[in-house]
Amino acid sequence: MVHIDHYIYTFKNEDSGLMLSDTGGTYDPSSSQSASPGSKRSSSSGQTGINGLSSTSSEPTSFALSTSNLPEGVPLRVVVLAVNEQGETSRPGESAPIIYDSSKPDVSDVKVWDNGDYLTIEVNNAEDPESGIVLAEYKVMNGSQTVQSWTPIVNLYSPTFGNISGSKTFNLNGSSTDNYEVKFRFRNANGMEETITRTPVQPYSLQYMEPVNVQMIGNY
Repeated sequence: MVHIDHYIYTFKNEDSGLMLSDTGGTYDPSSSQSASPGSKRSSSSGQTGINGLSSTSSEPTSFALSTSNLPEGVPLRVVVLAVNEQGETSRPGESAPIIYDSSKPDVSDVKVWDNGDYLTIEVNNAEDPESGIVLAEYKVMNGSQTVQSWTPIVNLYSPTFGNISGSKTFNLNGSSTDNYEVKFRFRNANGMEETITRTPVQPYSLQYMEPVNVQMIGNY
């Protein structure tokens, strides 16, 4: 049986079909390489079946990919070659399209309104134009106690690249909001998360007052 000695991988632009220079690297299955922050993972079955090359069961099924020099927000494919102990290479294997995005979702407008009997929990214009938002949820805390576990504020069934807005209500059942806080969590398709905590505030209102005409009588 011929065993895999190492893997070579690079990235290809999905739109142009061109290989990206100065990207990619190698992976040695016998090393103790592990995933690091800002890295992707590539999967390879225990028995590759690529050009008759196979690996031993002790080799990992996935490994970390270097994201150095990768463009963000561009559809890419990972192209992998397996190299055996004699230096022979397999046919190239390709991943499904991925989009590299090292930034968190852009979320700035989240509010929790204290309406007396209930809370209004809202988010406005959250977005992630590079890889799309796949999760937008909240949970309600009373001090250290979770009174509502993570709940979608918007139901998302696929990565959403446009603005996300939505609101939910939470019944207080007569409780004081003194120790209440609401945590928000947003995740993009690349796994990057933004978390925000807000405490309830009372809605403000503007009151319109009719103008008053004052007439002065007398000698000046």
